[in-house]
Amino acid sequence: MYGILVDVDECIGCHACTVACNNSHEFPKEILVQRVVSIEEGEFPSVKGLQAPVERCMHCLDPACVKACPFGAITKSEDGPVIIDHEKCTGCRLCVKACPWNIPKFNLETKKVYKCDFCYSRLMNDLSPACTEACPTEALKFGDRNELLQEAKAEKKYVYGEVEAGGTSLIYASNEPLTKILPTLIPIELELLAINPEAQRAFTDFRSAVLKGEKFLSPKIKRLLTIVAYAVAGCEECVEECTKEALSEGIKKNEILDALTVVYLVKGGSGLNTCRKAFKVIQEKTRRNQK
Repeated sequence: MYGILVDVDECIGCHACTVACNNSHEFPKEILVQRVVSIEEGEFPSVKGLQAPVERCMHCLDPACVKACPFGAITKSEDGPVIIDHEKCTGCRLCVKACPWNIPKFNLETKKVYKCDFCYSRLMNDLSPACTEACPTEALKFGDRNELLQEAKAEKKYVYGEVEAGGTSLIYASNEPLTKILPTLIPIELELLAINPEAQRAFTDFRSAVLKGEKFLSPKIKRLLTIVAYAVAGCEECVEECTKEALSEGIKKNEILDALTVVYLVKGGSGLNTCRKAFKVIQEKTRRNQK
C-alpha cells in the first residue's frame, strides 16, 4: 500500500508542494487541498520554527467518507488512495461531516467536493505524486506505507497517522510533538452524521438501495433522495442545507415538500422500506410533473 511520509523537521515552508499540486490538477480557483503552515516558538535569538503541509486528505485505511457517501462517489483503491468521482458527486457534503479532520472542500459554483487524490492519475502512469517530486528537501517521501512508517519510528520521531482514525496513508513525523502543528483529531465517532445506531442503519440501507439503481437516477431524483436520507436519519440541519441547494438548482419547493411529506407518511419499520416507498412516490410525482 502506498504512503507519503511528511518529515516536519525537513520542511522549509517553500510551498513548492502546494504549487505542484495546483499545477497537476484542475481544481476550482478557490480550492486548496493543502496549505503550508508555520509556527514559531521561543524568543529571539532562540526562536525555533516548524513548517508543514496540512489540511490535506489523510487517505484513511478505513475511510469514513467512503461509507458516508450515499451515491458511491468516493472509493478507496487497493493501493491506498481515496478518490472522488466528480461525475457521481452531488455535493451533499456527507463526506465532510463524516471526515474526522473535516478535510473535503465544497465549492459553491460547481456544487462538488474536492480533496487530495494522492495524484492517482500519476500513479497509474508510474509517476510519484507531484508534491513529493517537487519537494527540494525530501520532506515529502513517497513509497510503501509500512516502510515509511518504520523509517520514521527508527529515527525515534513522534509519529502521527499510524493509529489515528484507524491508520492513514499520510504519515507525519517530527522530533517535536506533532500536536503543535497538526490539528487535533476531531473527537467524533466514525459514524455517519454522528447519529444514533438505528438511524445509521437506516442510512446505510438507503445507501445500498440507491447504489443498486444509481445509473438510472436523474440529478433531481438524487437530490430529493438525499433530502429523504437526511430526514430518515433525523438530521434537520442537513435537510435544511440540502433543501437550500435543491432550490438553487431549480428544484421546485412543492417537489421538496412532497419528498419530505412522503418520509413522514411512510416512516416506520426499516429505513430501507421507508426509503423504497419514498423513492417510488417521488418517481411517480416526477413523472406526473413531466407530463
